[in-house]
Order: sequence, then structure tokens, then C-alpha cells
Amino acid sequence: MQTLTTLDILYVTLSIFTAIVWTLLAVLLYRVIKITWPVVEILSYYKQFKWYVSSYSQIPQAVKDKVFEMVSNLKKSKQKKED
Repeated sequence: MQTLTTLDILYVTLSIFTAIVWTLLAVLLYRVIKITWPVVEILSYYKQFKWYVSSYSQIPQAVKDKVFEMVSNLKKSKQKKED
């Protein structure tokens, strides 16, 4: 029968201690993620809403460009008819 030396006992104790610490850290990380997950979802909805708003805010600019393009085309066609 072999006897355990002091170093063997310290190694086993350190191994058990690190296993317990890593388990507690994993549980803590899981809880933090579980708590912050709704915030992440809200932020993704916010980013999507912001994209929609920026897309729709460009519509008046596009309409304005089309109107000015039509007006300039009308002026050009008028000038061609006069010449």
C-alpha cells in the first residue's frame, strides 16, 4: 500500500479547488449571459429600427432628386423646341 506524500495531497487539493472555481465561474458567466440577453435583443431591434428609419429618411431625398431631374428635362426639352 502506498502512502500519499504532502505534494500529492496538495496536488489533489489544488485540482479540486480549480475544478470548483471553474465551475463557479461557468455558473456566473451563464447567469450574466442570461441576465444580459434581453438587452442584446433590444439592441438588435434598435439597430434594425435605426436601419429602417435611415432607409425611409432617404426617400424624400430620392423623390426630390427625381423631381428636379424631371424639371431640368422639361426645361431642356422646352429650350430644344424654342431653338
